[in-house]
Amino acid sequence: MKFTKITTGATLAALLLASSTIPALAFEQVTPTPPGAHVAVRTEGIIRFETSNAPVAPVDPTTPEEVVVPGTVDPETGIFTPDENATPGTAGPLSIDWASNFDFGTLTIASTFEDRHAALQVMAVNTAVATEDEPNPAPVWEVRDVPNFVQVTDSRGTLVGWNLSVRQAGQFATARNADGTLATGAFELAGAEITIDNIQHDSAFDSEGVTVRGTALVLDGTTTAPLMSAAAGYGAGTHILRFGEDEATALQSVTLSIPDFTTVVAQDYTTDLIWSLANVPSNSLN
Repeated sequence: MKFTKITTGATLAALLLASSTIPALAFEQVTPTPPGAHVAVRTEGIIRFETSNAPVAPVDPTTPEEVVVPGTVDPETGIFTPDENATPGTAGPLSIDWASNFDFGTLTIASTFEDRHAALQVMAVNTAVATEDEPNPAPVWEVRDVPNFVQVTDSRGTLVGWNLSVRQAGQFATARNADGTLATGAFELAGAEITIDNIQHDSAFDSEGVTVRGTALVLDGTTTAPLMSAAAGYGAGTHILRFGEDEATALQSVTLSIPDFTTVVAQDYTTDLIWSLANVPSNSLN
């Protein structure tokens, strides 16, 4: 790029008066730009992404664009109360954000037992709208009974894949020691099995490359079973593993079977389900 240097008239007059030996000024010749010619320069736009350890709130497993709050509904008043003691999700950029408990209700002791289906997950959406006059309005809860589900999030930014599996840590029992052994004087629910069916995936993110188990899973308290996997190159964002597509199918999707003539006592029986999220894809889901 060429520049023409011009000394202003006032400065030039002063110089001429100061000395008569100053040579005449030479002006640099500028070549005119030919018509239609142009110049260009390249600049750069940049944005940086980093991983996050912040917890991710659960979303509605049937409409995963909406954040929900777990809680309970008073059967007499119908009032929804958020569950302040809900089991929190795991921390880190690869996280299990939510996993439903399976509540099979109450059975009467008898010689034969009908299969019991797990209750639906109670969630609510806060529909209150903030205004200029009321920036923090009281919550207005829209209560929903949704399928039981597990939610995972991958915000590592590596796209190396992952897999979600479950293991039942022992049979239903009235009490266990910290090491998982049956407590003294406790009872097991011999032969009981949990069956998980209608296993489905959903996400507001790209679902390509994410697959789920295609057959029902029977938990017997001994084995670990993979349920959902993201192949390498896929699985970023938040993903739902739900049991049932809607209320009707969800009510039939998690079942507890107890053999007839099983000896039981009039106490609560519980079992632990261990959900594990590994940072590599699964080779097989069945």
